[in-house]
Amino acid sequence: MERIVIFARTTKTEGEIRLRFRLTDGRRADLYHKSNIKASLADLSKFNVDGTLRPKVSVYNKQLEDDITREIDAMRRAYRKLVEAGEIITAAQYEESVAKELNPDYYTQREENVAVFFEQVHSRQLS
Repeated sequence: MERIVIFARTTKTEGEIRLRFRLTDGRRADLYHKSNIKASLADLSKFNVDGTLRPKVSVYNKQLEDDITREIDAMRRAYRKLVEAGEIITAAQYEESVAKELNPDYYTQREENVAVFFEQVHSRQLS
């Protein structure tokens, strides 16, 4: 079973950082994901490394919690799809798969545009 943790790679003691995540699955996988989530270190200190709230925390950044949960869910879905496909998983492949999970509309639109382009090129060649 894969495990995802927040990977805070900073020497700062205050301010904002961009969150990174690390997915491990025994010896099978050790993958990193750079997110677009920016969080203050004060807000981040209220969360465990697995993205859950620390015990006895009642005042926290709800938006940050939602963003972390969304990112972790997308990472899990992307990893499982790649594992089910039976491919050797590379970092670039994983990042692209996570991006597709987070922004499915963008990639669907992009694929449609490519298909339309090739149709137009093909029809011009036949004329």
